[in-house]
Amino acid sequence: MSGNGSYDLRELQALRLVRALLIQDRDSRNEVVELAERLAQSD
Repeated sequence: MSGNGSYDLRELQALRLVRALLIQDRDSRNEVVELAERLAQSD
């Protein structure tokens, strides 16, 4: 992350994704992971 204490949009989005992975329900968490993987492959 940036050294000056401010976060750029990409870093904030990464933090949001990490938070989404904290979902307790395993099936929902797996859906989030699979969706992220599909989106990453579509670039």
